[in-house]
Amino acid sequence: ICAGASGGVFFVLNGVAHSSDKARRHWLTLAALLAGGGTWATHFVAMLGYDPGLPVGYDLGLTLLSAGACVAGAWGALTLYDRVPGARGQIGGGALLGLAIIVMHYIGMASVQASARQVWALDLVVASWLLSAAFSILALWAFTHAPARLRLCIAAACLAVAIVSLHFTGMGALTLVFDPRVAGPAHALDTQTLAVTVALVTAAALLAAMVMALADRRVAATELAAAKQAAAMALHDALTGLYNRRHLH
Repeated sequence: ICAGASGGVFFVLNGVAHSSDKARRHWLTLAALLAGGGTWATHFVAMLGYDPGLPVGYDLGLTLLSAGACVAGAWGALTLYDRVPGARGQIGGGALLGLAIIVMHYIGMASVQASARQVWALDLVVASWLLSAAFSILALWAFTHAPARLRLCIAAACLAVAIVSLHFTGMGALTLVFDPRVAGPAHALDTQTLAVTVALVTAAALLAAMVMALADRRVAATELAAAKQAAAMALHDALTGLYNRRHLH
């Protein structure tokens, strides 16, 4: 999920440079959906394997809020990167993207419900954001400056590391201390429901990416064919098909 979404983000951003303003907004929105949704799906699939030795559930409202916050933050980060040229856009966009990832993670962790208190190591919390921001900045820098043949792979790899490093550092910052006074997951989102939710969101994001990418390619191919036809008609006689005077000049 993480690798596919990270690659999809920069595949989609590849179509931004030569797009109209309207199409540009569509591409940025799709890239934000992939970045935010892919990060969220990666986090919660990993959480399915989290076993603190206590029954664990997830609050549905906070779970959805974490997804929305990540998508919104990713949209702001990618829009900033697109509109602000040079290093300022790369650093600002990367830092904001890292912040979006970390906000998603810690809202998601707040949704964890168990008969325990959450104790956080603040140094690891800060480290998790620094890692996420640093690798997000590196991803945008690589997408801008790396060789054309390699930039998608390098940028996607950096974004994947930003997501994974944040997750595992953030998980290391948390200790659950058993406390019978804290209510357990009576009505929280269970792991089976969580698995279905993650699968649906991930499938929807990938389907949206495929539909928009294929539609854009079809439109681009049609426009290119029409332009070639118009150029050929301008240089050839309509009746004979032979080159006209414009071609000879």
